[in-house]
Amino acid sequence: MLLGLPFWILGWLTPVGTPTTTALTPPPPRHLVELFTSQGCSSCPPADAVLGQLAQTDPSVLALSFHVDYWDYIGWRDPFGLPQATARQQAYGRRFGLTSIYTPQAVVAGRQELVGSNGARLAQLVRSLPAPTASLRTAQVTAAGGTLTVAYTLAAEARYQASVALVQRSASVAVKRGENTGRTLSHRNVVRSWVEGQPLSGSAGLVLPTGLPASEVFVALWLTDPATGQVVAAWPLEVTP
Repeated sequence: MLLGLPFWILGWLTPVGTPTTTALTPPPPRHLVELFTSQGCSSCPPADAVLGQLAQTDPSVLALSFHVDYWDYIGWRDPFGLPQATARQQAYGRRFGLTSIYTPQAVVAGRQELVGSNGARLAQLVRSLPAPTASLRTAQVTAAGGTLTVAYTLAAEARYQASVALVQRSASVAVKRGENTGRTLSHRNVVRSWVEGQPLSGSAGLVLPTGLPASEVFVALWLTDPATGQVVAAWPLEVTP
């Protein structure tokens, strides 16, 4: 008989096997900084270092490294190079009215571009950004069978589109050919794959690269205004244990 028992005893009487749910507070929005880089480019390692420092020291920023593939022709194939990253950079080049794309190039919130190794200018541009105008209501990342499933709900203007990326936290690669022959290059927040044009509420699946455990990755979620290409907010999401 339960009547008369103190409330603290009643708390012990939850039936065995009853599921419990822990409400996780979604992270606050950040500014997205993208670095277009390549292991085949001798000018890129300083920019990689700048991005790594920014990722570690500025909590207002989600800093991501997009490796392009157009340097592969000189003799070293960047293992992280993606045609999709090259296409993304080309789209930025058209938007910014550039005559050609280059590495290392940083893009700040889809608004401005600069040489990625210019850390002082990069920090200045980040400080000048307006506060993000969207919020993340719910988000969960689960791993099963080599796939990450990302479920999310965003509060934002209806015209915005979401992108979801699988990001490797860090990597170190010994380069054996090309402009960086003999160097061991370190990278941080390497985008391995992503999907874009997603709705404000839904789910997406991301396949883990072979040999890369879920413990070594996180998910990046960002919102873009398709009319302007500007990224209005971004969030890092951890995989649920």
